[in-house]
Amino acid sequence: MFKLTPKPTFWAKVEISIPGQTKPASIEVEFKHLGRDGFKAFFEGLEGKTDAEALGDVVVGWKGVEDEFNMENFELLLNNYPTAPMAFFETFRKESLEAKTKN
Repeated sequence: MFKLTPKPTFWAKVEISIPGQTKPASIEVEFKHLGRDGFKAFFEGLEGKTDAEALGDVVVGWKGVEDEFNMENFELLLNNYPTAPMAFFETFRKESLEAKTKN
């Protein structure tokens, strides 16, 4: 049954490119669900924020990473893997805004 009020968070796989490896690493990431007003506030609030600060507003946890999720470890991951910020952002955007389709 369709619910008018969605769960406050959702899980999605984020694929992070690893230099020297042909396949990206896949981790499970817990994102906050944002409604229309939340998305507007999120995008309006991006200016002047670091990647970690911006994504920290919507990323709340992970699985498949050797260390626990906290802002220090999140910043370390984003710094060590230059493609990671865009991978997190694109996964969040796609999962939140694009309709799922079957092939």
